[in-house]
Amino acid sequence: MEIPTTHNGRSGASRRERLVPSKPTNNQFRVLLARLQTLGLGTGSLKTIGITSSNRREGVSTVACNLALHAASCHDLRVLIVDANFTHPGLHRMFGVSQAPGLSDLLYENAIKSDCIHDMSTRPLKSWPAAIRRSIRRSTGTSGFGARNRKIETAPPLSVLPVGNRSLCATDFPGWSDDEFLETVCEDFDMMIVDLPAVSSAASYGFSVSQLDGVLVVLQAEKTSDMAAQKSLRLIKSNGANVLGVVLNKCRIHLPKWIDNKLGD
Repeated sequence: MEIPTTHNGRSGASRRERLVPSKPTNNQFRVLLARLQTLGLGTGSLKTIGITSSNRREGVSTVACNLALHAASCHDLRVLIVDANFTHPGLHRMFGVSQAPGLSDLLYENAIKSDCIHDMSTRPLKSWPAAIRRSIRRSTGTSGFGARNRKIETAPPLSVLPVGNRSLCATDFPGWSDDEFLETVCEDFDMMIVDLPAVSSAASYGFSVSQLDGVLVVLQAEKTSDMAAQKSLRLIKSNGANVLGVVLNKCRIHLPKWIDNKLGD
């Protein structure tokens, strides 16, 4: 599954590089969701999905965010997106919510679930961050050519569990067992997407990835080597995770020279 995203943004980029989409395209996330449905998404057998990568900055949070938005907006699934990246959290900034209380506070039993989970659907859509609103419009077809008069009527059923108080983070969390924690957190949702740290970071996830129904691995095109990818997959599987597949991210679209020349005329 390839998800094209932006290039490195250099001002001197060629015409060919500038043709690379600046955001992941809608159709590719729809295809990704469709493939997940064939694996059991929506039936109960595939409810909790972790997303990780070999190294940092390969686009895990972007993929997790867009997958959650598409599932909630296009399939009307009640989706919870969880930030379990204790070393480099970012979902709270993406969605404009407070970092704490959150996941670590729940794991340490310092806060209750209702204080940690932000139900975005109760907020007016105009109060959501602009970048998130644009992603929703793209996922629902209310942006772009021919969509000027169409509006999003209601906010999608999406909730966010931020990382929480990072000073509480440790290798082993007290309190909940993995099964008990995931069952309690997920009971009000159809799908839970977990933003995990990179495999190379050796950071704690807060719970065992083997307890998740499946894990997607994001690999950055033209950056992650085959050796690094294979090593990461072996490590994830050795921890008991059910690897659902690989998402190839940040793919450059290389046009034939004759098309590039035509576009430059």
